[in-house]
Amino acid sequence: MRLTLISSIRRPGFRVRPLLGFWHRWFGLFAALWLALMAITGSAVVYYEELDSWLNPDLRQVEVINPALPPETWLGAAKAEYPERHSAVSGGRLYSYPE
Repeated sequence: MRLTLISSIRRPGFRVRPLLGFWHRWFGLFAALWLALMAITGSAVVYYEELDSWLNPDLRQVEVINPALPPETWLGAAKAEYPERHSAVSGGRLYSYPE
């Protein structure tokens, strides 16, 4: 009997629960917008190379003016520049041995 009597009495004054619900709703919405902004800009940073090549495809292409020289030409230029050094080519690499 006492329990029903206490629960039926309402206290006048300031209600905290509706205020907390209102604050929780609006703070949650602003926090969600902020996190969405961070996710979008973070994705742009992670996928920078892919986005850059997709948005600027002409910047990733190089026009070849002169073809690549064969290794023999490079070896001849090295021998002409340093005739005092003994050179040997093995597997496409130039090894230099001082005499």
